Amino acid sequence: MKKFRIIAIVLSIVMLMGVVAACQSKGGEEKTEKPTPPASGAQPTAQPSKPPAEDINETGTLKLMWHQGQGIGTLFQCIWIDRQHLGPYMIFDPLLSLSGKSVELVPKLAEKWEVSADGLTYTFTIREGVKWHSGDLLTAEDVAFTFWAMIADPKNSMKTSLMAIVGAEELSEGKSDKLPGVTTDGNKVIIKLKATNRDFFGVVAGVNIVPAKEFAGVAREDLSTCDFWKKPYGTGIYKIDEMKYPDYYTCVRNEEYWGSKAKIKNVLFTSYYTGGDDAVVAALIADELDFAYGNTLNDITVAKNVNKQNPNVIGMVMPSDYVRFFTINQVGCADGKQHPNITDQRVRQAIARLIDREAISSMYVGQSEARTTLIPNAHKMYNKDVPKFQRDVDGAKALLDQAGFDYSKKIRICYYYTDQTTADVMSLVCQNLADAGVQAEAFLATGDLGSILYETHNYDIMYAAFANPNTDPVLIYCNFMADGGTDKILGESGDSYDYRKKNFTEKLTAYNATQDDAVAKKLADEI
Repeated sequence: MKKFRIIAIVLSIVMLMGVVAACQSKGGEEKTEKPTPPASGAQPTAQPSKPPAEDINETGTLKLMWHQGQGIGTLFQCIWIDRQHLGPYMIFDPLLSLSGKSVELVPKLAEKWEVSADGLTYTFTIREGVKWHSGDLLTAEDVAFTFWAMIADPKNSMKTSLMAIVGAEELSEGKSDKLPGVTTDGNKVIIKLKATNRDFFGVVAGVNIVPAKEFAGVAREDLSTCDFWKKPYGTGIYKIDEMKYPDYYTCVRNEEYWGSKAKIKNVLFTSYYTGGDDAVVAALIADELDFAYGNTLNDITVAKNVNKQNPNVIGMVMPSDYVRFFTINQVGCADGKQHPNITDQRVRQAIARLIDREAISSMYVGQSEARTTLIPNAHKMYNKDVPKFQRDVDGAKALLDQAGFDYSKKIRICYYYTDQTTADVMSLVCQNLADAGVQAEAFLATGDLGSILYETHNYDIMYAAFANPNTDPVLIYCNFMADGGTDKILGESGDSYDYRKKNFTEKLTAYNATQDDAVAKKLADEI
């Protein structure tokens, strides 16, 4: 019986993402004095008028972080490739957004929508009179083009959620230049699906619309790196004023915004790419940042230290379905130094048994849990029949020996988080592997992360993370579907591809298609 390779997700930790907001310090109390009443018979003198109070929202600047996750120093990050900072959400708009615990649908560029009785056709009516920052009017064709571009771009590895659209797979694979599943009719955009999708509104909410005319004549392989991204524009509440690569860019309030205007006029996005996390922390302490979040502050001890040194900073802990994990490079290394046995199923299973998830989780005190699957342990969709992970050094050693593992060669582990806790995690993991005689070295990736992680990939194992954007935690497994373009780590051919096609693509498609909760739970358990 043929055995298929399995996806080597060997560590899943949910993080509580530390969010820190810097508040302006309060000035001293304003002193007031009662005027002395004029003497009897004297003429009252005119009191000098007070100057109008300064409106800090108009004269001040909101200072935020500019994440440059892909290491691009000459272009703005394409919004469907890298959305790690707040800028794209302020400059661009989607058709709709999700709000609140009840996941309320909020109209944005679409003023209304309807879904056919069979759940396969979504019709969005585009809001009239919306202007691009250039002054041109938004059209339904801009919306249709955006869906086309996100699917057609071969560099976009985050498009699996769009594969439910009719014609998307053929467009993504280069077999067609058309996307018949997205059409326009006047100010309406009609999207047809191959099968019903339980979270399609969530998918639509993640698509920020771009102006089609700026991409005229651009080849699909250049969609995310063309001249538009030198100084992009959208329909959002802010528009870019100045771009200063690679240091900062500024935004000003969009005075012609279709909805309620921003209350703060000016925004400064500063890059801390060179200084890293230490530079971000220093900026918070020095009141040079008003809001910071993400990997820099995932370690709650860092957030507390900032607050200790600058009491004006308030730290907030946000629960998030954020998963740290290890994944195996199955496509080879540009330098030809990949460990010869790393893609063997038994070796990957051995590594999974060696890494001490509980010990890693304990390093994030009060912030994390060790997982056996990617679903939160307390969630109703968690499969309780899955045996809980247990570290097994002897079992791992037996698997390595069966695979004829070459103990003389080192395994290279790549990571890109710069905090001390991650460095400690890497030291622990190397020791975990050494317990079975496996030599390993971990290195911090710096520079152009997009090239390091997804192009040259000179590593055997990558330590990375998923932040699940979907309201349904099961859909985090869409990251392993075997379609939607070239997977630059897991590969798009061979036994691994076949395994993913059967166990993720097919099952997730069926999961999305069913409206029966019992059937959905059964499929989720299998996934």
